Amino acid sequence: MFYYKVSNGNRNYVINTESYLTEQISVTDLNDLYRFMLKRRFVGVNIPAQLIFEEFLNYVKHKDNVYKNCFPSLRHSMNPNPNKFEIVSDFLKQMYLMPTITTETKNFYAQEILLNLLHGTNATIFNSYGKILAIKFELLGESRDEVLNIMDIVGQILFRK
Repeated sequence: MFYYKVSNGNRNYVINTESYLTEQISVTDLNDLYRFMLKRRFVGVNIPAQLIFEEFLNYVKHKDNVYKNCFPSLRHSMNPNPNKFEIVSDFLKQMYLMPTITTETKNFYAQEILLNLLHGTNATIFNSYGKILAIKFELLGESRDEVLNIMDIVGQILFRK
């Protein structure tokens, strides 16, 4: 929550919908609230990595899901929260550790989510995130190479000259 002053000196408070709902509504599982918000196409929601992963699993199993609705909230141009980089890194790590999905399929989904995450970033943020991914995937051998290769492809797409 933040406030701003108007000309008469009074404070006016501004709060985003997500903050208000998570603080004011009694919900036993916040994931239900986030699913509700994503189904209604709220943008800029700080989605937990576990929810993205659960929705991804539902998506690949062709069950009811809001996986694709997560993408606008991950875009840097729509949600400046820096935590989203850590969240997507955790999601990618979980996905690459899944033995039931081929590497090619993992790469496809990684490219899709990284394009959405990094949309609207500059080269400095992009390169910093590449370093974060390299560290996060350091012990994952071949998966690290795959993710960094996907980052190169995403960079070529986003920063074409």
